[in-house]
Amino acid sequence: MGVFCEEHVYGFSSCFRGSLLFRARGKTEEVEVWENPVFGRIMVIDGQVQLSEKDELLYHEFLVHPPMVLSRSVDRVLIVGGGDGGAAREALRYGSEVTVVDIEPLVPKVSRMFFPNLSRGLEGTNLVIMDAFEFLKEGEEFDVVIADTTDPVGPAERLSTKDFFSMVKEKLGKGGVYAGQLGSPILDAKRVRETITLLEGVFEHVLVYPVPVPVYPSGTWSMFVAMDEPPRVRRAPPHARVLPSSILDYLELGNELVRRLLSVFSAP
Repeated sequence: MGVFCEEHVYGFSSCFRGSLLFRARGKTEEVEVWENPVFGRIMVIDGQVQLSEKDELLYHEFLVHPPMVLSRSVDRVLIVGGGDGGAAREALRYGSEVTVVDIEPLVPKVSRMFFPNLSRGLEGTNLVIMDAFEFLKEGEEFDVVIADTTDPVGPAERLSTKDFFSMVKEKLGKGGVYAGQLGSPILDAKRVRETITLLEGVFEHVLVYPVPVPVYPSGTWSMFVAMDEPPRVRRAPPHARVLPSSILDYLELGNELVRRLLSVFSAP
């Protein structure tokens, strides 16, 4: 049994014991799979924990269902990243046509090998191996766009820019919603605040909210929904196991909480 450590920010690392099951370098990213007695199998990309069998449901339900219940339509859904299939699995519950665009072909391959409960979401989708920035230059329109990306370093860095957010907005249909993960409101507070500011420069309404993801550094993550129409619930989430039933109340209360956390932890 070995030890994996992730230094999320300078001076703070999180570690776990486990067995390394797989490691390979793909086209753009290095992918590892570890087995841990608490979290089960854990996927690591470029030295950063992406998901675990134990708590992936928390991450994927909170990422996917809020934009899906707020969007005017959910006929066509684009997932940026998400090559493991977890976000697609949740989006498919709405009967949507789902397109997954991931730059790294090794991610879906590894998911099919080690994470069948996630990769089954890929079976009903249009999987495209391509840079999402380039994909969005094409003419397709979507009702919901969900960014299930790694942290904004390397290939994912330009997916957290105002240019990218503006491209997403151009591809959203009327009443559409953009959503994604922001990072830890405690360890990444400065970067999270900067990203929110960029989003607010593009969309009329931006709600940020906390998500418990124990396998991630600090255990508390943040996500967002961004749209031009005032947020309101348009449909009930199918088969949501952990998401609060009063979704809009949760988002609005969470928005106040996360912004308070950011004001504290991003202070010099």
